[in-house]
Amino acid sequence: MFIFVCLCDLQGGVDDTLSLTAYITAALLELQLEKNDTMLNNALRCLKNVTFDETSLYVKALMAYVFTLTEDVELRQELLDKLEKETERLTSDFSSKESSSMIEIVAYILLAHVSKTDFAINESAASKLVHWLSKQRNALGGFASTQDTVVSLQALAQYAALIPREVRDVKVTVKGKEASPLEFHVHQNNKLVLHQASLLEVPGMYTVQATGSGCVYIQSTLYYNIPPPKTEVVFLLDVGTVTRECDGVRKQFDIHLSVSYTGDRVTSNMALVEVDMLSGFIPTKKSVKEVRLFPLAFPKAMKMYFPDVFQPEIPKPLRTAGV
Repeated sequence: MFIFVCLCDLQGGVDDTLSLTAYITAALLELQLEKNDTMLNNALRCLKNVTFDETSLYVKALMAYVFTLTEDVELRQELLDKLEKETERLTSDFSSKESSSMIEIVAYILLAHVSKTDFAINESAASKLVHWLSKQRNALGGFASTQDTVVSLQALAQYAALIPREVRDVKVTVKGKEASPLEFHVHQNNKLVLHQASLLEVPGMYTVQATGSGCVYIQSTLYYNIPPPKTEVVFLLDVGTVTRECDGVRKQFDIHLSVSYTGDRVTSNMALVEVDMLSGFIPTKKSVKEVRLFPLAFPKAMKMYFPDVFQPEIPKPLRTAGV
């Protein structure tokens, strides 16, 4: 049995054969396959023949990570130089919230900097990427989507392991104009504990001061209520029979389904359409095979599975027969 589930949030920036090749190659290298593996060698040969200037930012970032894992110094450095120029404005602007794909791109660039201890680390460039990624985290510690959260946490963890910042004794004080100051004392015994407190005066102006020796991460989170969003229809479904009018007793007729996606993406996530048969009818086997449907255990209903639905309308005819 072959099962395919399409969830756009898990695809990240992978949207063509080249990005998919780079993504799978990185995964194979992380598995530490033998260097003479045929599949891996073919993938690397394909990536080395790519013209870097003609690829997207996402592919460049992935390939920089790939060539870091393969310890290809020349190609790695060429890609990192190109990426630094293209992301210089981005990492210097800490105020804007970026898209999920851009967060994933920066995470892959950071992985390219810190994934191999044999390479000299550009600590200045890596720290800028870490600062930028930290600004993109949400209130729960994740990022914009599942995919960028996985890659970003992997990159930040490798950075933390490679460039340790020993926490000896740090005192963080949060002061407001009228509220009593809040104090957090972080030391070796509680450095892995989440320290948090509620601000008593909101809105308000607060200052944060840290003293001592060590490195701590400070994040402020504002919670507020908003009206529930309006429900938007993102699928259009049109169902009809041929013929549309009954001209007597019919033992067989066609059901025409037209499904289309009208959302913001190019394609939808996985979609499931269930068709209940009219009383006394079942779908014909030939029709089921034609539209590649998967029958249920009972004969009076059908479920159609689509890996994704495109913007253009896709008609799906279904023929039924009487019983």
